[in-house]
Amino acid sequence: MSAVVENDLRKEANTPDESGADALADSEALFRPAVQEWRRRRRRQRIVVHLCQVLTLVFILGGWEYAANSGLLKKPDLFYGKPSGIYRYLLDHRDTLWTNALATVKASVVGFVVGAFLGVLVGFAVGRWRVLDRILDPFFAVLAGLPRIALAPLFLLWFGITDKAKIAVSISAVFFVVMYNARAGVKSVQPELRTVAELLGARQRDIFRKVILPGSVPVLFAGLRLGMIFSVLGVIASEMVAARNGLGVSIVTNGQNLQPNGVFAALAILAFVMAIFNGILQMAERRLLRWMPSDR
Repeated sequence: MSAVVENDLRKEANTPDESGADALADSEALFRPAVQEWRRRRRRQRIVVHLCQVLTLVFILGGWEYAANSGLLKKPDLFYGKPSGIYRYLLDHRDTLWTNALATVKASVVGFVVGAFLGVLVGFAVGRWRVLDRILDPFFAVLAGLPRIALAPLFLLWFGITDKAKIAVSISAVFFVVMYNARAGVKSVQPELRTVAELLGARQRDIFRKVILPGSVPVLFAGLRLGMIFSVLGVIASEMVAARNGLGVSIVTNGQNLQPNGVFAALAILAFVMAIFNGILQMAERRLLRWMPSDR
């Protein structure tokens, strides 16, 4: 008899768990169609967006080619160029363009990495310590206001016509953009979150890793994207002033020789490079934002 009662009690004890599991399964089954429909809608939206982007590019290039061939643009090969001429220039001068593109990309990446590292380091420091921020802010404001192109001759005087001069201009352009965004990101974190973490006994290292850093990531990555743009702009500006190779050299040379197709070819390569850099930063931001909340 006791065995029967024991079995009945076990069944009753298991009944809530089984009913809870059934309720969870029912809720999942109820919301699954809605989630699938939302995913299909998002997929269709992405396809439409990409298709519109491609059609817009085709429309612009087609209109440009038509205007050049129909005579709407006077002397296109001398002043305006055309897509077919740019394509031929890319094929005919691919070796030179490849060498110049590698030089520009190398200097831009090195300048971005160094400038972003220093900018994040200093930005987090002045964002956390107000006294340090008040001391350094006037100097940062003055130095950040100096045009980077005006510093290029000075760096060329210090480092000569080498990659170091281009990298120095890039670092000076990236540092202030990233630093200001990193500082703004730290200050954007609500003080109440820090106070609660301190009251719960969290150490400063844990507060920084689990409160300040996740809260500042969106603003920080906005600065990193701008920093990547400014890195390339700084390198191109330095190359246009004086350099042995690089896409900036190609732009200046083709412009002086009245070859607009060559100028647009270098600009097309720059646009392609910037699209790759922006895609890498977007992917890194999505992954980091996905990882941050689970760690807190």
